[in-house]
Amino acid sequence: MSKSSNIRKFKQSLFLRDVLILSLTAFGGPQVHFIQFIRRFCEQRRYVSKEELIELYSFCQILPGPTSTQTITTLGFKLGSYPLAILTILIWILPATILMSIFVLAYSWMQASDLLFMFKFVPAMAVGFLFGAGFKMIPLIKKQLGFYIICGLACLAVVLNHWYAINAFTSSIILPLILFVSAYISQKYINRDFISLDKPLGKVNYKHLVIIGLIFFAFVIVGNAFRIKEVLLFENTFRMGSLVFGGGQVLVPMMEAQFVHAKGYLTATEFANGYGLLQAVPGPVFSFSTFVNGMALQEKGPMFQLLGCAIGSIGIFLPGLLIMFFVYPIWGRIKSYPIIQRSMDGIVAAAVGLIIASAIIIFFKLFAPDQIDMGQFQSYLPSLITMLITIGLVVYSKLPSPFIVILTILAGFLL
Repeated sequence: MSKSSNIRKFKQSLFLRDVLILSLTAFGGPQVHFIQFIRRFCEQRRYVSKEELIELYSFCQILPGPTSTQTITTLGFKLGSYPLAILTILIWILPATILMSIFVLAYSWMQASDLLFMFKFVPAMAVGFLFGAGFKMIPLIKKQLGFYIICGLACLAVVLNHWYAINAFTSSIILPLILFVSAYISQKYINRDFISLDKPLGKVNYKHLVIIGLIFFAFVIVGNAFRIKEVLLFENTFRMGSLVFGGGQVLVPMMEAQFVHAKGYLTATEFANGYGLLQAVPGPVFSFSTFVNGMALQEKGPMFQLLGCAIGSIGIFLPGLLIMFFVYPIWGRIKSYPIIQRSMDGIVAAAVGLIIASAIIIFFKLFAPDQIDMGQFQSYLPSLITMLITIGLVVYSKLPSPFIVILTILAGFLL
């Protein structure tokens, strides 16, 4: 074996060790993850230059799927092709998905043992995290009136659909429809400086897109033909993983619309508790799918819950991996197409609206009583205070999210 081959293998093993360290220590979502990626991969190890990593991150932002997961996987692909990319994504997602699976089993056990009183402030904290995430993302909207209008209309459309949805089908298509319409309006009517390029893409390998299509339609047909819940869960999750733009925070309203509002697999409180616990978990935010799918099978017992966790983990991450494998080889040819970036401006604006809408919907489910009186208001007051404190900490402080979760659970235990 040549010296250069040994050096390359050592570099790849060192890279995987660094991925494992980040999977255990990286909190805070794609934006914070990216800062940690720069420190470790560029400044400490110098696997790539900062400019190269920024380009990879920009590439992953235009793809549907988990941005930080696709960024670190694309870097693995760049350093070692398909084998290293697959090992990278497995090492990156395993700690988070294992922790969320443990939370599923622990939650069900606590529910049976009447110990969930410790979580009484966690839903309010989760709503605070959602509002805080939405407010922190507002500066990402391109500073044009049209994009702020897209953000507001996207938020309004989701809230109105939640209250007046005709059926489950309208709830399942509203969010992807909003994202696609926003992208079209952005590149067609707001970003009018788009210049068409005649540069051909050349030879394109479509096998990964074909695989995505075959998986999706196979599970749609089998799930609906035999009404197998586990198959339908995979189809729903796989579809979301194929359509979510804007990172893990945008996945939350999609899952709320489908699993809570349309299908009723989880209650709003269970959903909010899961999102609250997610804040204490390192790694990809998309691991929230592990919790949601595990809880969706809670009536079938622990073994089926673990099956649900596996369904949620595979279904949400697989599409992004396949899409990355399809697009990255032709990235050098499509990145110069202005229509890509012009469309993304509208998607980012809509994504912010979706996050705020999700916070509004869960807020009203948790805090809106049928009849308002002073006694009810006083009972809600501690949770409202918890929500406001969480918003303040998320927006204006640098306190790590796990500490906020621990303090909230401790407050529930003591009070």
